[in-house]
Amino acid sequence: MQSTGDIKLIPTEIRNKLIELKNSQDIAYKARSDNYDNFLKELSKATALGYNPNLLPLRGASKVPNQLFKDLNLENHYSDIALIVISSYFAKDLGERETLRQLNSILENVNSLFNIINEEMGTPYKDIERVFNEYKTFNLLISQGKTVDEIIAVIKAQDRKDPEYNISERYINVLGYYYLNTLKQKDDALKVFKLNIEMYSESWNTYDSYAECLLRMGDIEKGITFYKKSLELNPENANAVKVLSELKVEPKKL
Repeated sequence: MQSTGDIKLIPTEIRNKLIELKNSQDIAYKARSDNYDNFLKELSKATALGYNPNLLPLRGASKVPNQLFKDLNLENHYSDIALIVISSYFAKDLGERETLRQLNSILENVNSLFNIINEEMGTPYKDIERVFNEYKTFNLLISQGKTVDEIIAVIKAQDRKDPEYNISERYINVLGYYYLNTLKQKDDALKVFKLNIEMYSESWNTYDSYAECLLRMGDIEKGITFYKKSLELNPENANAVKVLSELKVEPKKL
C-alpha cells in the first residue's frame, strides 16, 4: 500500500474499521471543540452583565472602582449571572462526560482493530502495549530534563532482546545528532556516539558519527583514527573518504 497508495490492498474488514475509527475521532474532536465554544459563548452573557471570571487580579491591576459596579447595576443582575454561570458549567460538564464516553468507545475500537490487524499479521505482538513500547523513544526523558548521563543509564539498563525503549543503532545515532546539532552540546553528543560504538561495535556508521563529533570538537587526530576504523569496516564509506581527503590523509594509505 505504501508503494502504490492503493487503500484497497488493505483487507476490507480492516479498511472499514480504520475509516470508522477516523470518523469517530473526528466526531469526538468536533464535539469537544463545540462544547468549549458553547461554554465560552454562554459565559460571555454573564460577563456582559458584569461577571468577572478572573479569580486572581492581574499584576498591577487595581480593584474595579465601586462606581463601575453602580453604573452596571450589578446588584440587579446577580440572579441572572448566577443562573447563566451555573447552567454554563452544567452544560460543559455534560458535554465533557459525553466526550469521555466517545473516547472510551474509540479506545474499544482501537483494541478491536489491533486484534484484527495482529491476527492478520500472524500475531507478532502479545498485546497492544507492546506496539507502543516498541516505538517508545527518549523524547519524553529529554522533555523531563533528564541529563545525558541519566538517559545513557536508561539505555544500558534495557533488555537488548525485549527493550522498553528504542535502542536501535539508528535511533541512538539520531539522539547523538540531536545533542550535537540541535542542543549544541558536543560533550553530551560524544557520550551518546561513544555508547553507540560500545553497543554496536561492528557498525561502521557508529565510528563515522563518533569521528565527525570529534572533528567538530577540534580533536582532529582522534577523529582521523575513528574515520580510519569506519573505513576498515566499510571501505565504501564515501563520507570517510571525503573527510580524510580534505584532511590530507590519503584513503589509499589507510
